[in-house]
Amino acid sequence: MPPTIGAANRRIQSTEASTVLTPGIWEAYNASLAKLTSHAGVETLSRGRYAPDHVNACQPALLKCHAEAFLASSHQLSQEVFGAASMVVECEDAEQMLAVLAQLEGQLTATLHASGSEDLAIAQALLPALEEMVALHRRGQACPACSSTSGGR
Repeated sequence: MPPTIGAANRRIQSTEASTVLTPGIWEAYNASLAKLTSHAGVETLSRGRYAPDHVNACQPALLKCHAEAFLASSHQLSQEVFGAASMVVECEDAEQMLAVLAQLEGQLTATLHASGSEDLAIAQALLPALEEMVALHRRGQACPACSSTSGGR
């Protein structure tokens, strides 16, 4: 497991579930997470600690899938989960990363974790696509690979 993913995994395992605003948000979070984790290509890396004394407590989740599985089911696997859940999509190369990015809707933010000259070259290749995804979200426009707008999500 890469160090960044290992660190996230340990952090999530040590994090207690936290309360969300309404029972509806709690139900939607759990339903969305169940839909993702029921997919054969998705692995649950970690879940936060259960908090039985908290009402509407959402356990954080870290999920993983390979790019092939994501690309084959991108409509299902790219659905936003409103809450403390993240999915790592493992890619073989920059070309596969760009293919995955093309299946995502606009996002509020984008982050790259890189080290070394090889990672820097890949990051430079990915930045234009990430910048466009964030810009499209902010303008409330559809991403080129999407059929709906991402504004207001």
